[in-house]
Amino acid sequence: MQCQHESGFLILLCKNLDGGFGCTPGGESHAAQIFCCVRALAITWALHHVDKDLLGWWLGEQEVKSGGLNGRPEKLPDDFHFLSIHD
Repeated sequence: MQCQHESGFLILLCKNLDGGFGCTPGGESHAAQIFCCVRALAITWALHHVDKDLLGWWLGEQEVKSGGLNGRPEKLPDDFHFLSIHD
């Protein structure tokens, strides 16, 4: 994995196999963290490292039966994550 900016490289270390990003390498993917990481990668011109299909799948899986969105699997929905995911 190559990145022109050290900050982008550090963010990519937090990328998970499910397409999301955790707060630390190997940390659980979380919608708010994904929002921050994707924005930061865009700023550092490293967005091409994001697997858009896999990330889209992960974000789509966060919709719960009530129609809301949660930040992590098996958690209750809340408005903050709706704003993060649909921004």
